Amino acid sequence: MLVLGGTGEAVALAEMLGAAGMAVITSLAGRTESPRRPAGAGQEVRRGGFGGAAGLAEFLHGRKVHCVADATHPFAAQISAGAAEACERAGVARVALARPPWRKVQGDHWREVDGHAEAVAVLAQQRAARHIFLSVGHNGLRPYLQLRGRRITARMIEPLRFAPPDYVRVVLSRGPFEKETEKKFLRDSEVDIVVSKNSGGEAAYPKIAAARELGLAVVMLSRPPAPPGPVFASAADAAQFIAGC
Repeated sequence: MLVLGGTGEAVALAEMLGAAGMAVITSLAGRTESPRRPAGAGQEVRRGGFGGAAGLAEFLHGRKVHCVADATHPFAAQISAGAAEACERAGVARVALARPPWRKVQGDHWREVDGHAEAVAVLAQQRAARHIFLSVGHNGLRPYLQLRGRRITARMIEPLRFAPPDYVRVVLSRGPFEKETEKKFLRDSEVDIVVSKNSGGEAAYPKIAAARELGLAVVMLSRPPAPPGPVFASAADAAQFIAGC
């Protein structure tokens, strides 16, 4: 069993499959320096890429993998597309584990956009938004650097590999977060608008709830389309399906 990981759900799935007696390989993309690793018997962890879809297909064949569980981040579109192609080439079953996206509720002030370019265009029109809080990940920051004249606070897990301009403040922090803590952070930082990926899950949602209670607008990046195939919202449901394959 190969689990393409990087999320808490991936770890949970790997541990469930290992407990069921399967030999599990969890592959981590390598973007986080100290990711959580699955515990228990029958667990193998590898880091780094496979060399594209062809390389992954060769790996699946060489290691006699019978099923791939794509439990990567909902915005890891390139990895998911490559996994789908590799499984088709190798004739290996594939399932996806994807936490449900957040849904807009009463009191939310969302502007939903498709990608960073549209988010930047929306922000450029919001002249009253002088301080932008970005929660878009390490690799998502660069498009927003063109918003000169604004203050930007970007929160991420790992340090940047380049020196940001002086109008950008980087905050290193790892969830889960609490709503009251997020409210204090947004209020004390004098944030005017929040930019977030619609990652789903409970760990990162408190910033969305905090923005709602503070009356802040949110620019919400919609998820990229996922490859076709079985999709499960929980590790338990995915594990049950895989056990029956």
